[in-house]
Amino acid sequence: MFVLFFVWGAWYVTMNTFIQARNMSAHIGWAYSVAPIAAIIMPFFMGLLADRFVNAEKLQGALLIVSGVAICAAPRFASPETWHLFILLLFVHTICFMPNLGLSNTICLKHSPTPIGSTPLFEFSPPPDGLSPAW
Repeated sequence: MFVLFFVWGAWYVTMNTFIQARNMSAHIGWAYSVAPIAAIIMPFFMGLLADRFVNAEKLQGALLIVSGVAICAAPRFASPETWHLFILLLFVHTICFMPNLGLSNTICLKHSPTPIGSTPLFEFSPPPDGLSPAW
């Protein structure tokens, strides 16, 4: 979970500055709109897929690879002429990235040694990883 939130916090917070530096200020709203859409829609569908058809570990690995390729390719299309491809790659990245938050919880709790009904400490500990890229 730490790595997932660290990666998300590392690029998502600074995207505004990056887009303004590329003279695409008119499209900042589109860039920040794709993550909430993916966060609402995709965990439901990937959860169903992971529960019924595919092992959660394999699904998370495949999603992270596709997500990584999309986010690495996105800056190459960050120009006023190709902003459509930039937003599309951000959308592909967030579609593949957002279900990993829930999938990592599924994997963690599946491998938890505690019996059902007793909650381990790591379920209630607050995540410091969202703020750590800013430091």
